[in-house]
Amino acid sequence: LAVLPRGCRERGTDQGFPDLYCQGAWYVWDGGTWAMSTLDGTLVWMPPTKLPPAPATVEDDAVPPPIKAEVIDGPPRAHLVSLVRPAQLAGFLAARGVTEPVHYVLCEDALPGARAQVRTERGEIVALSLPCLDDVQLDGADKDKVFGDATPLMIAFTAQGQKAMLRDIGRFLSGDATGLVMGREHRPLWDAINQPATVRRGAFRLTFEGEERMFSPIAADGRVLGPVRDLARNETAVAPSRPVEVARIDGPGRLDLQGCGTVKVETGPWHCLYAKGCGSTQTFLRIVNDACGTGKAVDIPYARGVHRYDDGVVQGYISVESLENGGQIDVLRVRMAYGEPNPQ
Repeated sequence: LAVLPRGCRERGTDQGFPDLYCQGAWYVWDGGTWAMSTLDGTLVWMPPTKLPPAPATVEDDAVPPPIKAEVIDGPPRAHLVSLVRPAQLAGFLAARGVTEPVHYVLCEDALPGARAQVRTERGEIVALSLPCLDDVQLDGADKDKVFGDATPLMIAFTAQGQKAMLRDIGRFLSGDATGLVMGREHRPLWDAINQPATVRRGAFRLTFEGEERMFSPIAADGRVLGPVRDLARNETAVAPSRPVEVARIDGPGRLDLQGCGTVKVETGPWHCLYAKGCGSTQTFLRIVNDACGTGKAVDIPYARGVHRYDDGVVQGYISVESLENGGQIDVLRVRMAYGEPNPQ
C-alpha cells in the first residue's frame, strides 16, 4: 500500500482509512495508497558533523570551552525545521532572479556538477543568478553543538517539492528518477538523502538573507508536479546520463517497452510456500522479447535484489522486492529499468 517511515500515528477520518503523521509529514489515503500530502515544517539536508574529543584534562576552576561540532565528509541528511521570516526568503529569491513561488532550493555544493537552482510552482527548473550558501542560515540554541558551521545544502518547502527534488536528483545522477540503476559512486549520496528526516522543528529555525518582499515565496502544496526535470549543470558537470525508462510489472501478460513494442511476461505465484517448490533461487519471472529481440527468455529468481536483464536487444535491470519468512516467500513489487543505463 505504501512505504512509510517508522513511528506513524493515526488521525481518523469518515472514509475508513486514517490520515497518518510520520516523521513530520502527513499522508492521506489516495487512489489505493497512502500519499504524502503536506510537510509540517521545512526540510533541510545538512552535511554530517561530529563532536570533537573532550579535552584530556580540565582545571577544577576552569570554564569548560564551548562545544562545537566539526563538519566531516559524507552525504547530507534530512532534518525537519521551522522556517521564519518568509518575506526574507522572497527577497533572497528575487535577488537571484526568481519572483515566483518555489517548491525546493538546491545550493551550489549540493550535488557534483549542479548549479544553484530552484523548482518553481509551475514545475520549471530555474538556475539562480547568484550562489546561495552564504545567505542561508540555520539558528538554534544547540546549533554549534549539533551542526557547527554547516549550512543547508538542499531545502524542500513542500511535500510535492520533496518528491520532485528526489526524482530530479535521481535523473541527474543516473538517468533514472527512481534510483534503480544508481551507480556505485553515487549510491551513498542517494541512500542518505532518501532517509527519513530527524524532526527538529521548533529547536532550529531556517532563515534567508534578503530584503523583505511581498510576494508569497512558497509554492502551494497538494498538486502533483509535472514530469521529472533535468537539473541545471555547471561547467564541471559530466555528460548527462541517458534517460532510463522504468516500468512496473504487475503480473503475467504483455509489458509495453518504449521503442520496442511489447515483451511477454510470465510470473510464478507472488505468494508461495517452500513446500510447493518456491525458494529464493527458483525462477519467479520470465521475460521473452518476441517483439524486437531474439526471442531469448530471461529468467529472474525470487531473491530480493536488483538483477541484470539482457535479451540481446534491450538491456537493463529488474528490481525484485520480496520477503522470506516462516517457510514462505512473498513478492511485494517488481520494477524494470531498461534502455541504456550507466551503473558502474
